[in-house]
Amino acid sequence: MDRSAPDEVPRHSGAVKSLHMKTAIRVIALLLLLGLLSGPTWLPPTVEGEAAADAAGASAVAWWPMKYHDPQHTAGSPLVGPEAPHLKWSFDAGSHIMEPAVAAPDGTIYFVASDSTGNTLFALDPEGTLKWRYDLPHGEWVCANSLALGTDGTIYFGSGRTVEIREPSGAVGSHSEPVGFHALSPEGQLRLTFPADGMVAGPVVVGHDGTIYFSTTRENYSEGDPGRFAYLYALNPDSSVRWRYGADGWITYFAVAPGGEVYFTLWSAESLYALDTEGAPRWDCRMTEEVPAPVIGADGAIYLDAISLIVLDPDGSVRSVLGGEGVSVHGCPAIAVHGTIYAVGTREVKNDGRRLLPTLSAFGADGDVRWTYRPDDSEWASGWPIVDGAGTVYAGSVDGRLSAIANGTQKWVCQLGEDRLASPIIAGDGTLYVGSANGTLYAVGNTGSPVADGQTLGAWVWVVVGLAVVSAAGIAVLRLARR
Repeated sequence: MDRSAPDEVPRHSGAVKSLHMKTAIRVIALLLLLGLLSGPTWLPPTVEGEAAADAAGASAVAWWPMKYHDPQHTAGSPLVGPEAPHLKWSFDAGSHIMEPAVAAPDGTIYFVASDSTGNTLFALDPEGTLKWRYDLPHGEWVCANSLALGTDGTIYFGSGRTVEIREPSGAVGSHSEPVGFHALSPEGQLRLTFPADGMVAGPVVVGHDGTIYFSTTRENYSEGDPGRFAYLYALNPDSSVRWRYGADGWITYFAVAPGGEVYFTLWSAESLYALDTEGAPRWDCRMTEEVPAPVIGADGAIYLDAISLIVLDPDGSVRSVLGGEGVSVHGCPAIAVHGTIYAVGTREVKNDGRRLLPTLSAFGADGDVRWTYRPDDSEWASGWPIVDGAGTVYAGSVDGRLSAIANGTQKWVCQLGEDRLASPIIAGDGTLYVGSANGTLYAVGNTGSPVADGQTLGAWVWVVVGLAVVSAAGIAVLRLARR
């Protein structure tokens, strides 16, 4: 019996070949189009990203408990932010949000919104739903940059109030006076008020051992001329005073090393001061410029912005100076979990009316400049930039743009309203949370509505992958057609 195929039924007719080819091309085009529209969700990890993934196992640092993230004020998180920006949700608080939020391990987001009559502390769940709000009496306000979370979830902040005074001339003026330092439960219930001697003047820090640090300032008329006197407090978790240090002036910023040593600066002073774990003076170091907030590295090194980035050893001696010719520093640095240091600076554009434009430079642990990003926008960063576990730097602008910079180039930028953005934070699954002067808190992550302004790095990767898939599929279809 002849089992050969009958002559009248060819193995591949021309019509079938054409149908196969058209179907394959349509499927490939559809898959490529869907990939480009949906956006990338994965990129091969860099060496920095792999190192960050190891560090991200420590859940104690995967949240954002205080301004600048941690007691050392590194503004660096082990979490990795969005590959491309998507608006997950937004929450309208109804009044200005000028300071960064904080985030608890359970994903709760806390932030302060303020207006001319006072302000409100909000608590949102990770989906952007209001959990509770804490309203202060009329005329009282939260020191917004003082918001911090304890290791047990307690919310700490300072508050003050505005009171009217009558001048000798008969004119009515006003001044601020302190109310106290407060602790709320995670449910928004007042636990205690500590009667601090002065207005809480800056960020609250919760140390690695649970010690709560904050500074106060008050007017001093004892000599007949207005002046300021400051205290730096260290409280035990039960609110008892561990120590208190007094100084003339205004303690604007301070940072706490992992061992409990404290480094602080005074307003308009050109010195950095060091205290030991019991609040006793260790040393002071005089600079040639007004010294802003200190930042402490993993090895105890102290970083200071003084035109160049000065690096001090824990004993106050100068270790090195970063920056120099062509690379200035004009802001406190952020330090990534892998040790790279990122600092905002300025450059002069002489052919444009000697205009100053910003820069962002990355320094290695050896002090070498790895790269410098030079945006053509003088309003590129309105707050302290932060850095994620993969080395991507995020910054908000005065006109509502949130930018991501990676390896010296703009990774993506998105528009979130048209008003000044506070410094962002990163928490939970790598979502960015950023408040705006328009009263809205935005959550930007890998899912939600795409908000990228222009083409992103991730989309280009998908274009390359898509072209490779089309080429490979085309070769396969041609081979099929020739059979």
